[in-house]
Amino acid sequence: MESITRNNHQNDKSAITYKDMFLGSVGVVYFRRIKITEKAGEHASLYVEAVLDSDTNENDLHEIKDSVSLMYRKEGKEHVLFYGVVDKVFMNKDGGEWLIRLEARDGTCQMDVERRKRIFQNPQMSVRQLISKVMDSYSGSDHMVHLPAEPVGQLLVQYEETDWEFLRRFLSKYKENLYPDPAFPDIRFEAGLSPKPENQNWDKLPYKLSQDFIRLESMKENGIHELTRSQNTVYQIESYDIVSIGSQITYKGTPWYIESAERRLRDGLLKNCYCLRQKESLKVLPYYNGNITGISIDGNIASVKRSQVQVNMEIEAGDGEKYWFPFSTVAASSDGSGWYCMPENGESVRVYFPIDDEKEAYVVTNVKGQKPQAGNSSDSMGNPNHRNIQTAQGNQVQMTGEGVLIKAGNGQGSIFLKKSGEVVLDAQKDITILAAENLNITAKKDLTVKSQTSIQVSCGSGADIEVKKGTVGLHGSEIHEN
Repeated sequence: MESITRNNHQNDKSAITYKDMFLGSVGVVYFRRIKITEKAGEHASLYVEAVLDSDTNENDLHEIKDSVSLMYRKEGKEHVLFYGVVDKVFMNKDGGEWLIRLEARDGTCQMDVERRKRIFQNPQMSVRQLISKVMDSYSGSDHMVHLPAEPVGQLLVQYEETDWEFLRRFLSKYKENLYPDPAFPDIRFEAGLSPKPENQNWDKLPYKLSQDFIRLESMKENGIHELTRSQNTVYQIESYDIVSIGSQITYKGTPWYIESAERRLRDGLLKNCYCLRQKESLKVLPYYNGNITGISIDGNIASVKRSQVQVNMEIEAGDGEKYWFPFSTVAASSDGSGWYCMPENGESVRVYFPIDDEKEAYVVTNVKGQKPQAGNSSDSMGNPNHRNIQTAQGNQVQMTGEGVLIKAGNGQGSIFLKKSGEVVLDAQKDITILAAENLNITAKKDLTVKSQTSIQVSCGSGADIEVKKGTVGLHGSEIHEN
């Protein structure tokens, strides 16, 4: 780490003083300490230590609301400096004074409470649509998206993640971050860096200049190869101006962005310490959700196309097109040979996630969920020594200790290849044997042909032999008898 310091001065007439500030729901005589911390990707925090009104008593602790607003007056108008949710509050009496210590986080902390499981299947959903879908459950919230208006292009899975964790990880795919806005009286954040520069002139302010070589090498080794030493430079500037993190500032003729801000009450004035980085240095390395590695999510087949399937899943969110998953077959090769046996619509399957990157998911078969009826002797799962392949249309191949049985149409026709060498053909209607040339039937012993009504042997020239009950008829232009 290397740093350089340069000192100048700023007119303190524009500063916010301790007299200008007040807590929205707590009567404060004066503030002893104020500290606001804002950083990219994290919830903003507030720490306040103040002296309360003289008529305060210990019962007032129970009247303090679970939300807090730190405000200031300037030129006759009230402005919000911090609005958030109270985490901790302490009251104690020091001599004749009541003191309050209060800790709070901005509204985005409400997105970081409940862990959810949901799947966004539509690859045509845009980045803005995805973020809006996540934020639908937060009434009164606001957000700005500074990312390209393009489809997400892949399967997205929120698994055992809070909404805040999920959006942070999602934005890392674009090497961007979340920037909370604690001055908004509800949940508000910006996704990505603001493209519009703020009207601030900080060129003559005091600053510290630093360079983090360890961070530089880490980012270059992990995908941000184009980052240079000059782009990795950090300016630390102290100002009385109130500017949000993620904002663009033109500093010394070059665009810079505010990565973090720390606001403190010192000498009765609110002083803001900003860290400025260039856009390339604020890129985030993509990362994944390790919780998903090795899990399977149940579903059923919605559609099949070649070696891909679409799946209905219980925890899916969003509307529109479904994602096409690859289906794991028993055996396959690049030339198309091997096993091709796709599941049917409605069939139960599992979506399997082999690694922490959800776009590598594929579909595998599920445990058969059929429950046999009482007294059903045709239960295909009744004997574990039998191997059975069956379709919803009633077609079946069953391998047993006696041989191989092939059925069609729920037993309308079957072929039984017995282990003894016997072959049995059975049909509820016709059996048709066609040969383009010759058909040879040979038996080393007996050849038996039986019929309940008649047997007819004929050829295309019009000759035939017809056997009926008790009679044999010979028909032809010539009949030779030896």
